[in-house]
Amino acid sequence: MVDQAEIHRKTVSLETGERQWAVEQLRSNFADLPDKEEAWKDLIQLTQDKDIEVRWSAADALGFAFQHVPDKKAAWEDLIQLTQDKDIEVRWSATDALGFAFQHVPDKKAAWRDLHRLIQDEDLGVRSGAAGALGSAFQHVPDKKAAWRDLHRLIQDEDLGVRSEAAGALGSAFQHVPDKKAAWRDLHQLIQDEDWAVRESATDALGSVFQHVPDKEEAWRDLHRLTQDKNNYVRRRAAGALGSAFQHVPDKEAAWKDLHKLTQDKDSGVRRRAAGALGSAFQHVPDKEAAWKDLHKLTQDKNRIVQVNANHSLGKASIFKATKAQSDFEFMKEMENAIEFFERSSNEAKYFNPSKFCLPFYRSFYTVIFKKEGAEDEIQRYLTDAKDATKGSKNKETLIKAVENLANALSEARKVTDFDAMKSNLKAYRQYCDSAADLINDVSKEAPGAAQVLQHGLPIIDEQKKEIKEKARAVCKQTQDTPLEELGQDTARSAHELPTQDTVAQAIAMDNMASTARDWCEYLPTDKKINACEQLKNIKNMENREKAETISKIFDYVQKNIHIPKIQTIKISEIKQEIVRIAISQISFDLTESFPFTAKNKKEVKRKIFSTLDISKKNCANIVCLPELCLYEEWINEIKEKYPDMIVIGGSFYKDNKNICPLITKSDRNIPYQQKITPSNFEYPIMEPEERMIPGDTIYRYETQFGKFIILICRDFDDLAHYFRGTNIDMIFCPAFNPANKRFQNEAHSHVERTPSYILIANTGLYGGTSIFGQLNNDYFRSLVDGGCKDAKDLTYKLCEVKKGQEEVIIADFNLKHKNVQRQTPSNPDEEIRSVEKIRKLRLF
Repeated sequence: MVDQAEIHRKTVSLETGERQWAVEQLRSNFADLPDKEEAWKDLIQLTQDKDIEVRWSAADALGFAFQHVPDKKAAWEDLIQLTQDKDIEVRWSATDALGFAFQHVPDKKAAWRDLHRLIQDEDLGVRSGAAGALGSAFQHVPDKKAAWRDLHRLIQDEDLGVRSEAAGALGSAFQHVPDKKAAWRDLHQLIQDEDWAVRESATDALGSVFQHVPDKEEAWRDLHRLTQDKNNYVRRRAAGALGSAFQHVPDKEAAWKDLHKLTQDKDSGVRRRAAGALGSAFQHVPDKEAAWKDLHKLTQDKNRIVQVNANHSLGKASIFKATKAQSDFEFMKEMENAIEFFERSSNEAKYFNPSKFCLPFYRSFYTVIFKKEGAEDEIQRYLTDAKDATKGSKNKETLIKAVENLANALSEARKVTDFDAMKSNLKAYRQYCDSAADLINDVSKEAPGAAQVLQHGLPIIDEQKKEIKEKARAVCKQTQDTPLEELGQDTARSAHELPTQDTVAQAIAMDNMASTARDWCEYLPTDKKINACEQLKNIKNMENREKAETISKIFDYVQKNIHIPKIQTIKISEIKQEIVRIAISQISFDLTESFPFTAKNKKEVKRKIFSTLDISKKNCANIVCLPELCLYEEWINEIKEKYPDMIVIGGSFYKDNKNICPLITKSDRNIPYQQKITPSNFEYPIMEPEERMIPGDTIYRYETQFGKFIILICRDFDDLAHYFRGTNIDMIFCPAFNPANKRFQNEAHSHVERTPSYILIANTGLYGGTSIFGQLNNDYFRSLVDGGCKDAKDLTYKLCEVKKGQEEVIIADFNLKHKNVQRQTPSNPDEEIRSVEKIRKLRLF
C-alpha cells in the first residue's frame, strides 16, 4: 500500500533526492492515493522547488494526475497560473499538461478560451507548450474550426520549437481536423522544413496520420524521401513511420526496399527503429522470408537495444504466423516461438522493455489454451505481471481494464476446443496486445536503479568522445576574453577527461556534461533556448551513447547560436552614495516609417523629455532613464548644461546607422555611448542591399558615483542580461521601444530573483510596461497595490509599473549596499533595511 504520509513528508525534505522520489511516487501512484487534494497541492508546491530537476519533473507529472483530482476547476486554474511561472520549463510543462487535462474539465468552453489565449502568448515556452496541448485536446475542443485556425497559425510560427510542437500536434489532431486537404498541405510543408527538429516531429506525425491523408501518393513520396534524410534523428522517425504506415502505402515493394535498407543503416538508432517497424509491418511485407532473415540478423547487432527490438518483432511476427497456422501443432509451436522471442527481448532489456506487456499476456494465453487444468494460479501470476507492466502509463486505467477484460476472455477461452476458434481469438488478442504495447511504448519510462542504467549504458566510442572534445574546444575558444571564459575552460576540461571504459564513470561524467550543457543553454538568445531545452529535457532517461550524441549536438548548436559580447569597464567615479534615487520615464511617441527611425513630433517629444527631467530634478533624482529612440543628438549638450548633477540615460538615437544610448553627465572623461547589439525585428534588413541597424559588439560597465550599471537597449536585455547574473552590477537599465512586455518582465524577475540587483525598464507609452524590479519582502506588496504601483495577483519582484497609454515617471530610492530581501540590523533587531523604498508614480502633465 502507498504511504501518502511518507510521500508528503519527503516533499518538504531538505534532501533533493527525497523530493525527487516524492515526485516519482506522486506521478506513479496518484490514482491510488487516499487524499488526492493534498497530493495535488504537493505537486504544485514541488513545481516551485529550488532544484531544477525536481521542478521540471513535478510540472511534467501534473498531466498524469489531473484526471484523478476531485476539484478539477481549481486544478485547471492552478495549471493556468503555472503557465506564467518564472521557469521556462515549468511554463512549458504546465501548458502541455492542459492538453491531457482538457478532456476532464467540466466547462470545456471556458477551458478552450484559456487554451486559445495561451496559443497566442508572446512567450515561446508557453506558445510551444500550448501547441502540444492543442494536439492532445483537439478532439474535445467544442469549436474545431477555431482550433484548426490556431493550429494552422502555429504551424507558420517563426520559432522552430513552436513549429516542432505544432507538427506533433497536427499528428494527434489530423483525423479530427475539418479540412484535411489543408491539414495535409501544412504537414507536407513541415516535412520539408529546413530545421531537422521540425522535420523529425513532422515525420512522426506522418506515420500516425498516413491512413487519413487524402493524397497517399504524395505522402508516400514524402516518406520515401525522409528515409534518406541526412539527419539521423529524422531517419529514425522515418523508420518508425514506415512501420506505422506500411499497410496503407500504395507501393509496398518500394516501401519494403526502404525498410530493408534502413535495417542496415550506419546509425544504431535507425536500425533500432527499423527493427521495431518490421514487427508492425511484417504481415504486410511482400517478402516475409527476407524480412524474417533481416530480423534474425538484427538480433546479432552490436547494439543491445537493436537486439531487444528485433527479438520483440520476431515475437510479433511469430504471433502473426500462429494466426495463419494450418494445424493445432503448428499453432502451438508458433506460440512457443513467440513466447521465446518475447522472453529473449525481455531478458536482454535493461532499461526499455517492449515485451514487458506482451510476454506475460501471451504466456497467460498459451497456458489457458494448452495447459487447461490446474493452471489458474499461473495464469493470474502472468496477468498480474501484465498489469504491472502498465504502471506509470498515462493510459494506465485503460490498459488495466484491457488486461482485466482479457482475463475474462481467456477464462472463456479455456472452454474452447475448436482450432479455428482459437485462431480467431488469437487475432483479436494480437491486435489488443499490439495496441497495448504501443501505448506502453509512449509511457514515461520507469527510472530503474542507477546500477541497471549503468550496466545498460552503451559504451561511448572513441569517435563520439573525440567529437564532444572538438565541439567543447570550439566553444571554449569562442569564449576567450568574454564573461564566459571560465565556463568555456571548464567545459573543455570536462570533455577532455571523459572516460571510455568505466561505465560508472561514464554515466557520472555524462550527467556532469549534461549539467554543463544546461548552463550553456541559459546563455542562448530567448528564441533559441526552446530547441536546446527540448533536446536536454529527457537526457536523464537516455543511455550513455544517446547522451553523448545529444550533448555533442548541443555544443554544436551553442557554438552556432550564442552571441557573447565583449565587456569593457568605464570608470567615471568612485561610488559616493549608498542610497540612490532613480527616475524612470514613460512618454508616448511614435517613430517615423523610414530608416533610420526617429521620434515623430519632435517639439512635442522634447517638451515631454524636459518635463521628465524637470520633475526628476525637483524630486532630487540622481539618475534618469528615458525610452529607446526618443532622443535627438542635438539636445544632449542642453541636457548636460541644464541638469549637471544628474546622470541621464538618454534613451537612444540613430547615428551612422547605429542605435546608440548616450550617458549624459558632467565629466572630464570621454564617456563612450552604449551601442545596441541585437536588432529588433523592424531593424533587421529584409532585402539586400537594404540599409538597417549596424550592431555593436561591446557592453560598457559604467562605474559612477551613483553605482555600477550597464545599459541594455531593448532586445539586448532579453538576449544578454543573463551574462550578468551573479556579478556585482548594481543596476541594469533597459531603454525600450517594445511591445513584448511580459517576456521582458519575466526575464527581469528571474534575473533579480537569482542575482540581488535592480532592473529598470523605460518603455514608450504606446506599449506601456515601464517598470522597476528589485528584491523586496512581499509583506510590502499590499501597500504597493494600494498605491497603484502593482497588481494584486502579481507575486513577482516587479515593484511598480506604468500602464499602456499613461505618461508617468516612477521615482524610488535604491539601496546599493543591501540589494536583497531586507533583514534586521545587528545593532537594532527592530530596524529593517529595505532594498527599495519611497516608491511613487508622478504624472508628467
